Amino acid sequence: MDMQEVLEVLDVPENQPAALGHGGDRDAEMLARSFYRLLRKNGYTRNQVISVAGYILDSLIHEFETD
Repeated sequence: MDMQEVLEVLDVPENQPAALGHGGDRDAEMLARSFYRLLRKNGYTRNQVISVAGYILDSLIHEFETD
């Protein structure tokens, strides 16, 4: 699964991924739910989804530490 597939599932034009998140918490929740469903649909187990979430959090922490 690549970014293009994620954007297609979330119905976001490829040239406008920044459009996500401009609607506040509701958009964030919708994105998270859609991403979860996409992972599960593609055969990820619950534990693998948790691992993905952990990697996302680690990336955020690293980004905040370098700012």
